[in-house]
Amino acid sequence: MSDESSEKLPHPDDAFRHYDSGRDWVPEYMRRCGVCGAEENVLMVTEWTRGLCRRCLPRAVENRVLSDIRRWQMIAPRDKVGVAVSGGKDSATLLAVLANLRRRKPFTLAAVHVDMGLGEFSRQSRQAVEDLCRRYAVRLIIETASNYGVRAEPTGPWPICAVCGGIRRAIFPRIARRENFDVFATGHTLEDMLQTMLKQLISGKDFCPKPVLPATPYDPKKIKPLYFVPERVTSAYAEIQGLEFAADTCPHFPPDTHRFKDVFEHLEKLAPMAKIQVLTNLGRLMKAPPVAQRDYACQDCGEASRRPLCPLCMLRRIQAGKSARERSNSA
Repeated sequence: MSDESSEKLPHPDDAFRHYDSGRDWVPEYMRRCGVCGAEENVLMVTEWTRGLCRRCLPRAVENRVLSDIRRWQMIAPRDKVGVAVSGGKDSATLLAVLANLRRRKPFTLAAVHVDMGLGEFSRQSRQAVEDLCRRYAVRLIIETASNYGVRAEPTGPWPICAVCGGIRRAIFPRIARRENFDVFATGHTLEDMLQTMLKQLISGKDFCPKPVLPATPYDPKKIKPLYFVPERVTSAYAEIQGLEFAADTCPHFPPDTHRFKDVFEHLEKLAPMAKIQVLTNLGRLMKAPPVAQRDYACQDCGEASRRPLCPLCMLRRIQAGKSARERSNSA
């Protein structure tokens, strides 16, 4: 990174001080950059047993992601790769890293964004994604939930976050098939994976998310290139590189949703690198999610489905019925 571009970035010492808050327990050798030996402006990445200064961190992140892509055979040369981008830091980091890696591993890249129609937050998120794709010369595909006749709102027993996630999970595969993507990437981080695994264990389920899920008759190969990358590192990368992302948090985001992440942060304090070890060992012990057979063609849209109605059309019918009842009651 040039000195000229560095002057335009947020002050790294302030940012790193925030990311390392409460990490006074970190061993002394991790307080120096493990690449260049710098002792100032160093992010202490205990999960990788090294410190990284602001100049070395971006390249170190890209090297780590490239190493994992090769290790898990996530992307083959000339693959068409789609990336889910929400407008947040994690997906912004993923897109930027993959865009930069195109110089070292040839593949084509496109970003996919679903506008959930959540007012100003969705407007900011969409603008951030558009700016980011323009910066990295990545083709952007935007779909809106309203085009499918559904809305992100509490529906039946499902809270708004569950509905929002369900809509995205239903729309992304349709776009992937339409665009003939060989691979579809999401920005799930180390802590996202750990939290999901813990929830699975508490629920008595013996399967967990994997770095790679092979292609099925319904979906392209699914990959998580940030599987071993901590959230603190993706946030630092995004700020050091000056990436465009939505500054505000979703107004419907419940703070206790990520409470399990505190469990692993405490574990990391007791045993540095524990997060990676837990993820790796649980990943070996737990099975990949089962692939559900889709024996039906949805009655409304024709999409392959496990039931006569696909999840998206079922949601649309439920919400349409809810709206009709509300209109009737107000009449």
